[in-house]
Order: sequence, then C-alpha cells, then structure tokens
Amino acid sequence: MKTLLFKASLLLAIALYVSGCSDSDVITNNGTNNPGLSGLIKVDSAYATGSKAIVALYASDSLKTGYNKFYVVLYDSATGTLITDSHVMIMPEMNMGMMSHSAPYENPASETAVDGKYPCAVVFIMPSDNTMPWKLDVMVHNHSAPGEPEGTASFNLAVSNNPTKFKSILTGDSTRLYLSYVQPKSPVVGINDFEFTLHKRVSMMSFPADSSYTSTIYPWMPSMGHGSPNNVDPSHIGMGHYNGDVNFTMTGDWQIKVYLHKNGQTDSTYFDLLF
Repeated sequence: MKTLLFKASLLLAIALYVSGCSDSDVITNNGTNNPGLSGLIKVDSAYATGSKAIVALYASDSLKTGYNKFYVVLYDSATGTLITDSHVMIMPEMNMGMMSHSAPYENPASETAVDGKYPCAVVFIMPSDNTMPWKLDVMVHNHSAPGEPEGTASFNLAVSNNPTKFKSILTGDSTRLYLSYVQPKSPVVGINDFEFTLHKRVSMMSFPADSSYTSTIYPWMPSMGHGSPNNVDPSHIGMGHYNGDVNFTMTGDWQIKVYLHKNGQTDSTYFDLLF
C-alpha cells in the first residue's frame, strides 16, 4: 500500500512539474541543443500555435530604427529538440490605431538552419512607444513534425530612435526612400567596408528593396574640415544592399555623405559616425 501511494505521489509531482514548465524551461533543460548564440541578445520566446514548435527570437544588438539583424531558433514543443528544417517567414507591423503599416524586411534565405539559426532582418522605419509597439510575426512551416504543421508566434518589440544611422528621404520624383547603415560596426582608421540598405515605400504594407540607383559617397570630417581619399563608391550586391569602401584618415567625428543617382537626378543624405 505504501508503495502504491509513493508511486501515485511521484506521478502527481511529475505531472505538476511538467504542467508548470514554460517554453524557456523546455529549451533550457535539453542539453543537446547548442545553436551558436554567442554575442546575441535574446528578445523572447513563444509558441507558434499549431506548428508544434517553440520560437526563440534573438537579435544582434538592441533594437533601433534602421537595419536590425534577427535570428530565429526553433525547438520541438514536446521534446525541446532543435529544429533545423523549416520554412520561416517574418512580418513586422505597427498598429497606430486608425491605421497599420509594415516595414522593410528580409526573410531567411534557406529552409535549412545556419548553425542552428534562421537569419532574417527588419528595417524599422520609426521608433515604438508604450501605446504603439512594433509586432513581429514569425510564421513557421515545421518540416520536422508529422504532417508538417504550420503556425505563427508573435512578439511585441520596443524600438528606439537612431537618427544617425537611419534616413528617410523624399526624392525629386516623390519616391519615399529609406537608407539604413549596416557597417562598419566598429570603424577603424584606414579602409573600412561600407554598407547600407535601400528600400522604397510602395504602400503602407509594401517596402521592397530598391536596386535601381547608382551611388557615390564622400566622407567628410566636420570638425577638421576635410574629407579622405581612396574611397570606393557602393554598388548594389543584392536585396537592396549597397557595398563599397570608406577611408577614415583619423579618429573623430565623420559624416558619410551618400548620393543616389537615377534618371539624371541626384538625391542625398548622410550618416554620422564618431569613433
């Protein structure tokens, strides 16, 4: 009789423990899951209801207006096993009450996880506040579960303003463009890779990458009143990313002036750096 009571108590304790486990418990307690997460910031985790998957969302830095790199990590919701074969899509949206709008974004390029992660990105076009947070939907088509179920996890995101690295301009032909600084993340004296993204607004829910411009740059140091030689003008390398070289001849305050050329017309803006 005592043996039966002990077994019943043990089963009850296990049931209570399992029912009280959160998604983070499932993820943390499985020691076989080791995606490369060094240097990343965990945003949150949530169930993608219906997909039999837990979505853990990571970012490479604190969230700001402009270009933000995200990493989606998927776990089986029952076993905590890392999922590396899945179709993942994202959708950013801000509900402003009377209207909603999206922002430029980049879905994962592959259905196979890279080092256990699905890289993606969002260009937030305005900061959030307490009444208007950004929402990021992560849609999962789980190839690893029977029947390949689908579902969506949603995350509310706090996004701060970053006016030195994100620019919105209205061109001479009334096109709204968004330029986002990507690199160098840690500028040094000498030649640096310089990269920015370019998107245009087609509607409040459509912000495609724009590869139709040619670009020239001119680094300028306002405090010293000089520029620098040996720069390479950025060219389009795919998905709205423009890449070139910028030369910093000394530390201090710099402006990278960006000129966009199309159909005989030039529009410009600049990014501020201090290092």
